Amino acid sequence: MDTYFVAINGQQQGPYGLAQIEVMMNTGKIKPSDLCWQEGMPAWQPIHSAIPSLADYVVPSDTFNPYAPPQAVLTTSAPSLKGSYGGIGRLAYFGTSFLVGVFNAIASAALKDSVAGTLVALAFIIVASLVIVYQRLKNIGMNPWWCLLSIVPIANFFIAFRCLAFQEGYVETGKMDKAGVIVAWIFGILMALMLVGIVMLLRNA
Repeated sequence: MDTYFVAINGQQQGPYGLAQIEVMMNTGKIKPSDLCWQEGMPAWQPIHSAIPSLADYVVPSDTFNPYAPPQAVLTTSAPSLKGSYGGIGRLAYFGTSFLVGVFNAIASAALKDSVAGTLVALAFIIVASLVIVYQRLKNIGMNPWWCLLSIVPIANFFIAFRCLAFQEGYVETGKMDKAGVIVAWIFGILMALMLVGIVMLLRNA
């Protein structure tokens, strides 16, 4: 579904679907001349120019106010959503997960003869991993408590894929960016190779 960000009173709002935009135009909240933008557009454009289905839209006479003050024009060429979701991005997720893995390797080697030490290190790693995944899912826009699935076998692959591939605010658009698509392909290839390896091991068992 096509979604657009709309400039309302000089403020970027949305994204909205076409039906929502038409309703706002019917109620006088926005006008055909107001600016909108969606991913892939080089710059903000008037709604009647950017959305062909609304090109001939006529503003209802009871909602159009010719004496209303003009709305401020956005000068940015694309919406800035960075930081609106909080949490951590893909790169930070990958980096912190790598550091937790390094700590796990060091702790396992250093505490291999201590049961209590091993349990403490394991508990720390689990908690740290949950916190990292919680923050990543929050950044995506998902319910961060889905992080609990990261300690459930098989389901953890479902969560890991999203943490690695989805960009900030993915739930708003439902579309992965170019980096996400590349990561998704790599993830899929690795999973396929892993399944092939498992099948071969089972056949040789």
